[in-house]
Amino acid sequence: MGKFKEISRNFRKSFGKWLFDKKSRPAGALDIGKAESILFVRYDDKLGDMITATSIFREIKQKYPRIKIKVFCGVKSAQVIKYNPNVDEVRIIYKRFYKDVFTYFKNRKHIDIAFDFDGVDPKFSHMLRWRIICPKFLIGVNKENYNIYDLSLNLLDSDIWNKHIKYRYGAFLKLLGIENPNLDYDIFIPQDMDSQYKNVMSGFKNKLKVIVNPSGDSVERCLGKEQLNELAAGILQSHDAHIFVLRVGGKDLSNFKQPEVTEIKINSILESAALIKHADIVITPDTAITHAATAFKKKTIILYRDWITNNTIWGPNNPNAVSITVDTKNGAVPNAVSNIPVNQILEKLSLIKL
Repeated sequence: MGKFKEISRNFRKSFGKWLFDKKSRPAGALDIGKAESILFVRYDDKLGDMITATSIFREIKQKYPRIKIKVFCGVKSAQVIKYNPNVDEVRIIYKRFYKDVFTYFKNRKHIDIAFDFDGVDPKFSHMLRWRIICPKFLIGVNKENYNIYDLSLNLLDSDIWNKHIKYRYGAFLKLLGIENPNLDYDIFIPQDMDSQYKNVMSGFKNKLKVIVNPSGDSVERCLGKEQLNELAAGILQSHDAHIFVLRVGGKDLSNFKQPEVTEIKINSILESAALIKHADIVITPDTAITHAATAFKKKTIILYRDWITNNTIWGPNNPNAVSITVDTKNGAVPNAVSNIPVNQILEKLSLIKL
């Protein structure tokens, strides 16, 4: 079955390239000075990826305020930029072509510049998307073998490719004439939400306010219940603290008996960001929370699986962050953050100036 899927995938890719990989019009040279609109498509719907991309929107808007910035993205990642003043228009796409095609046709031939974030070969549906939208100038990453792209930012063989994601964004901004950009992240929280969580935190102003996010996007990136209980107990033993444990959805986390621990049900990344903004330190295995903490330069302890390249590319970009990686002992220990000893986390905490 796996081999059949691979053959089918390769066929669709080859067929899509044959069918759609053609120039729809002569593009000429990139001329940002004449552009009135620029489109970004984030098909993956990953919260952390969208947070890291916010520097692009800000830097373009600051240098070229007349340009209308449009973003097509999934429901979750749209939360990140819902209140971002640097983004003029957000359209939801659903990873279902029949649902998204109306959005594509509505914007057909109305986009001056489009940027495709994806650094791998485009799928059949992605090729068709660009044929429908038909931007005047399409920029891709590592797309030198595709005709549909007017310009390819070829980074695969450069030192940038395995460095932090911000360097890819910096290279793209350089194409647009923006030198030495500020690559810090932005998260804009509505005033009522910000005030709500500021008030929550204000009741503990004399205590160390600790955010613990125990959940990642996979089982291997989640803290275990016993580990979480032990961590909370260790923090309270060594610090005059109040711990806020983020509870996403209806997940059963633990049965905390300490009054100094509060579980808070979180419904959106902006709620998490509002809590983080008014906290002192964040402990998390999740990259979205890591990047949200980075937006506010919060002291952060990040718990990583043993995945060196990915940890580098999607690292915190935060001088106030430290990390702990699972010691798999060459495969003798499962590669999951639940196998990080609590005493290692507490030791890191003790070394941070709070």
